[in-house]
Amino acid sequence: DRHDEDAAQRAHKAFGDVFAAAIDMEGTITGEHGVGAAKLPYLQARLGADQMALLRRIKAAFDPAGILNPGKLGS
Repeated sequence: DRHDEDAAQRAHKAFGDVFAAAIDMEGTITGEHGVGAAKLPYLQARLGADQMALLRRIKAAFDPAGILNPGKLGS
C-alpha cells in the first residue's frame, strides 16, 4: 500500500537487504536491462568507486551534454 508509510519504509529496507545479500554472495544487482533507478544507490557497493568513476567518464565521452538519462551515475 503506497499510502502506508510504515509499509513503504519496510519495503525499501527489504529492497536494500536483498541487494546487500546479493553483493555479499558476490552476486550482482544488475539485470537484463542494466540498473534501474531503484538499484542505482547500490551500484557503487557492487562495483566500487574506481569502476563508478570509469562509468562516469565513459558516459561523459558519449554524452558530453548530459542529455541521455540525466542524473544517472551522478555528476
